[in-house]
Amino acid sequence: RWRLASGSLTKRGRAAQHQAERQALDRIREQYRQLKATTDKRTAEITALETQETQAKERLADLRRIHELELRVQSYEQARHHLQDGQPCPLCGATHHPFSAKKHESSPAEAAENLNQQQAVCDQLARQLARLQSERSREQGNLDQLHEQGSQAKAKLESLEADFR
Repeated sequence: RWRLASGSLTKRGRAAQHQAERQALDRIREQYRQLKATTDKRTAEITALETQETQAKERLADLRRIHELELRVQSYEQARHHLQDGQPCPLCGATHHPFSAKKHESSPAEAAENLNQQQAVCDQLARQLARLQSERSREQGNLDQLHEQGSQAKAKLESLEADFR
């Protein structure tokens, strides 16, 4: 009779342990699901930010080129004042000078300001991207850890189930 009672206790104990392991596995799976959703969202944010960064860098390159051209125009401004129709240009040799009388509104300072502002935008995007990538990396580490915990809990649960048979 004592043997029967102790066998029942063991079965009840194993059943309780089985239930506890099942609940632990369910919690791990829920945490994994939630963290996976967060990581997927972070990946989408990173993709969007990478697109913004690429566009910002392209704009920065354009503004850099505009700034260089504005500086070049400014350097030619003095030479344009000495051009005379019919006389060859010392730079290109042309004898027709349609822009010699007109003053070109060169604004290298404005171009430099635009360039600096765009550089600040690129820098900010790079910082945001680095932060998001760091967060995603941390989250991925947590996902890996949860996956391992889930595998261990599942193996333990399967072992308990095998004992019931």
